[in-house]
Formats: sequence, C-alpha cells, structure tokens
Amino acid sequence: MFRRRFEVDCTVDVEHTTESLHAYVFLDGYEVGPGDEVTVKDPPPTPNFGGRVVRRCRATVVQAGLWGRIWTPVAAYLELTDLYEVGFDERSAS
Repeated sequence: MFRRRFEVDCTVDVEHTTESLHAYVFLDGYEVGPGDEVTVKDPPPTPNFGGRVVRRCRATVVQAGLWGRIWTPVAAYLELTDLYEVGFDERSAS
C-alpha cells in the first residue's frame, strides 16, 4: 500500500516541427507501470517552431501502490467508454 519514491536519470526529447510535435521522457533503468507518477526536474524549455531539444535530466518517480496499480486500468477503461456515448438527434443545427 505504500508508495515508493526515488530519483532516476532520464533523457527528455522535445520537438516542435512540421513533422512532429512531441515530448518524450526516457527513464534510465526503470519502466513506468500503471498509476506511477513521473516528475522531471528542471525540464528543458519548449523549443520555438522548427526546433528540437534533447537534454539529460533527473526525474522523481512515485510508484503506485497496490490499489493504484489495480484501479488505474479500470479507470482508464471507464473513461474510454465515455467516448462511445455519442447521441444523434433529429433536430437540425441552427
């Protein structure tokens, strides 16, 4: 039930170009599990359009407890099914 907290080195890759708009964090030696929280310390600034930044940083990982590991996939499924609730009315759009 206890959540373990530790620090790990990571690589942060942020790109803002016509080909890609992304921000990835690659942790060294740890695979993130359901319910885990990752906070990057001193993240790189957002690049201007056309730019990309790759930087080594430190990250704090808070591992989910047993309840968090069980609840996270259930909550994700329930939130996903909200997307299916689409209704159609015969009213015209005005």
